[in-house]
Amino acid sequence: MSPPSARSIHERLAAIETTQTHQNDTLKSINGKLDGIGGRLSSLEMQSAKYGALSGGIMSVGIAFIVAKLKGQV
Repeated sequence: MSPPSARSIHERLAAIETTQTHQNDTLKSINGKLDGIGGRLSSLEMQSAKYGALSGGIMSVGIAFIVAKLKGQV
């Protein structure tokens, strides 16, 4: 078996460079999509925290009212 020619090596390297360029473009696209998803998720987490705090406050007032009612204080 003879060693590969310089031209063959050059063609293989060019193919590898092309493949890497396409992979880099794909990764950039994926990173952009993930950044967008991360931004939306952060906004959703903040809304969930607000609603959770509001629900917790309402529940604690409701429970306190029920306890006071059962004790005959209201």
